Amino acid sequence: IQHSRRKAVQDYTDRDLAMYRSTGSHLPLEHPMLLFDGKEAKELIRKASNSHIQTHGLLQSAVETMLKHADKYIPPASELDFTASWNEHYGNNLVVLAFTFALEPENSHLEKAALKSLRRLVSYGSWQVASAPGDDVARAHTLFGVSIAFDILFHHLHDFERHEIPKRIQEETHFLYRRAEKNAGWNRQYVHNHMITIETALLIGALVTEGHSMAPSLQQQAMARLHMERVLELLRHVTDGSIDEGVAYTTYSTRSLFLYIYLAQRHYGVRHFDHPWLVRHLSLLLSTTLPGSGGSIGIGDSNPTWYFGPEAQLFFLDKYVLQEGNANWLAGEIREARFRLAPANTDLLPVDWTMLPFEFLWYAAHITPVAPSADDLSGIAVNEDWGVSTYKSSVLANATFLSLKSGYILGRGLHNVAVDSTGEGSQKYP
Repeated sequence: IQHSRRKAVQDYTDRDLAMYRSTGSHLPLEHPMLLFDGKEAKELIRKASNSHIQTHGLLQSAVETMLKHADKYIPPASELDFTASWNEHYGNNLVVLAFTFALEPENSHLEKAALKSLRRLVSYGSWQVASAPGDDVARAHTLFGVSIAFDILFHHLHDFERHEIPKRIQEETHFLYRRAEKNAGWNRQYVHNHMITIETALLIGALVTEGHSMAPSLQQQAMARLHMERVLELLRHVTDGSIDEGVAYTTYSTRSLFLYIYLAQRHYGVRHFDHPWLVRHLSLLLSTTLPGSGGSIGIGDSNPTWYFGPEAQLFFLDKYVLQEGNANWLAGEIREARFRLAPANTDLLPVDWTMLPFEFLWYAAHITPVAPSADDLSGIAVNEDWGVSTYKSSVLANATFLSLKSGYILGRGLHNVAVDSTGEGSQKYP
């Protein structure tokens, strides 16, 4: 059984490799186009003042905090200061600035801040964290932010910047492409937040530079798509919607995985919305959310909360996958708990605002929040693949909660795919 599963993954990737190498999105030289186009931008502006007004307000609060503490959240003038410590938040923050400006195109202060952040990041000779020369994750976050911001801010740039910034994006995209070709460590770990984060950033960089006559773009898209499709193929073996990294790091992975799925539909017409892992993922989030909705269990990563989201991911699930209101309901409960538990008179933190652009993008206001059944909200839940069971007496903050783990380290499905049934050890994926 295990051998046949491994062979299915190998056959799948071999079968589609030629297609991914030969096809691209054939994008015209128009911006914005990555997450939304010009016509869709007008609809987003309309939603900002009605159906999406709450998320728009949170975006405004995030921007206000960034500008009030610019020395902390806006990229520094000095490249040495930028590379001296872990710097992924600068790319993430830039997405928030640029997206909020897309909702408020007359806001000159916001335009200035977004352009300043973009120009500073592009001006640096290196995006690598000096103390972590072999770690490409922070670099991918910067590429992610610069690529999205360039797409959104394109018509507010000088002519020479419209030509020079794609060159820098392509330079960084090609760097990650070459790292993947040489089998960097992250590229051998398919269901892992590093690989998913970096490959999605690579794809985004390739997409926004395709229309600028960047020759390697199609090959870069091909590789990123191939690797992300492998992730999705492997997740078909995971029956409970889990990732063995734990809930916090799972949200790190789904931050980019859900964006990939969105981009695959938008730019290639490839639908994954009926993927069985996606269908089961809400059950995982429901069972692992602590009573009161203020945090999650820490099995696997020892973190009692989510790294990215999960409101955006929940909105995605209801808009594109489930369309029944349960995911919107849980997102609302978690958002309410954030406000309830936050100390009075405190600013939003990056952990709260990074996913706000995608909350806005993926929220379906027409899907009314509906509480799941009592059986789904309390009692015993068994995540059979991950090997984690939970018990909740109720959803109230003072309820009894218990969790335990007993199972394969990788989770049962991936263990069966990866481990040779003869006991001779792991078989690496192609």
